[in-house]
Amino acid sequence: MTWPVLVFWCVLLWGVFGSWQVLIYLFFASAAFGSLAVVPVEAAGGVNLLPQAVCAGVIILRALLNAQMLRWALAAMLDLRSLGLLMLFLVVSVLVTMFAPRIFAGTVDVVSISGVSAGPQPLAPGSYNFTQALYLCLSVGVVVMFSVLSEHFDFEAVMRRAFLLGGVVLSLSALVAMAADAAGASYLLDPFRTVSYNLFTDVESLGTRRLVGLMPEASSFGGLSLLYATGLAFLYPAYSGRSRGLAAITASALLVMSALSTSSTAYVGLGVCAGLLALNWLRRLRSPSVRWRSSLTTGFIGLTVVATVVLGIILFQPSLSDHVHDMVDLMLFQKSTSESYIERMNWNQTAVDGFLATSGFGVGLGSARASNWFVALLSNTGALGAALMLGFIVQTFARRAPAGHSSRAELLLALKATLLISLVLSALAGTSADFGVGVAALYGLINGFGHDPAPERRTTLVAGY
Repeated sequence: MTWPVLVFWCVLLWGVFGSWQVLIYLFFASAAFGSLAVVPVEAAGGVNLLPQAVCAGVIILRALLNAQMLRWALAAMLDLRSLGLLMLFLVVSVLVTMFAPRIFAGTVDVVSISGVSAGPQPLAPGSYNFTQALYLCLSVGVVVMFSVLSEHFDFEAVMRRAFLLGGVVLSLSALVAMAADAAGASYLLDPFRTVSYNLFTDVESLGTRRLVGLMPEASSFGGLSLLYATGLAFLYPAYSGRSRGLAAITASALLVMSALSTSSTAYVGLGVCAGLLALNWLRRLRSPSVRWRSSLTTGFIGLTVVATVVLGIILFQPSLSDHVHDMVDLMLFQKSTSESYIERMNWNQTAVDGFLATSGFGVGLGSARASNWFVALLSNTGALGAALMLGFIVQTFARRAPAGHSSRAELLLALKATLLISLVLSALAGTSADFGVGVAALYGLINGFGHDPAPERRTTLVAGY
């Protein structure tokens, strides 16, 4: 057991037997450690249990020990206006996974989650079906729990602090990784890299080392950095005092780090993020009733500084701008000629062929790998499962803050913007139908903040909740 694993378990136990807020903060902060297996892989049956997933499971178990929270969770799960569509999606997904690999065994070629190197193989049941089904159940459980927490408790301030903490930890982890690489002491990060799958931590593009932080590869780090940067950039006006300054610095740093990952997926996400931030600033400028208007001047100053820096680089450091141009050209416009791109497109084509070969029934969770989450969703869960999940996504974006809650309206906008970025990234690099516990928290928070329970049902969480 490495020392980071020991620290994680100590903090987790603190949250289990002490303050409930510790678990929430740990959940968001642990996202940065995507290459840390907190349980020995051999002891876990070959499964890499990451900190955020373990923390999610503990949050679910602890919450369900409370009878009132269990009743609230069941009510939300059975209500089609709340989480009913998501629960139907889970049921359909599990049923397809139970039967499809057996019904269509040997008649459909797929690239399973565990069989990338072998290429397309005949469909057959495997342990990966069970594993992926468990992952999806965990993600859905996170949606339910965060929905209950944000609907029935005073959760807005906790969510803002947790999101800021997650962003700070992620940016610090990247700075530590950069310092270790620059000093030739990358071995110091080995205690944080205990997963059993391949890590791509020393890859270069045009002579520039790709930034991976403590994640397994550059694309996963770049995407995660962009999600936290988007959320903090939108939430920035909601902070006050030193927290506001910290949020601004962290969001800016994470945007830069996302670019330093040199991930083509992150580059596309950065473009979408820039457009969303510009539209949001214009919305706030034109809306007379918007909350936290004092941040508008700061936003204008920030945009002016960024524009000045960019112009200065173009005028006085043309070699740097040329390098940036070459990097964008390589990672975006020449990407379609790379072996990686061709391989990933083959995954998508094989997944679509599997969906068609089963007449839309699907091949089961984990049976077909893709490079597009929507393709994986369609192929793994079938037409019915995909329709239910897409319906839930539409329902999520349609959530509105209760009347008289202008601050919550701003929070919902920030969460929706972050979720939209995650869907864009998933459309470019999502491999399985499971949307992950991090994105699950966004779904749950949006659903919970979009409801307004009776005042007597809203309370403050305590240690023994």
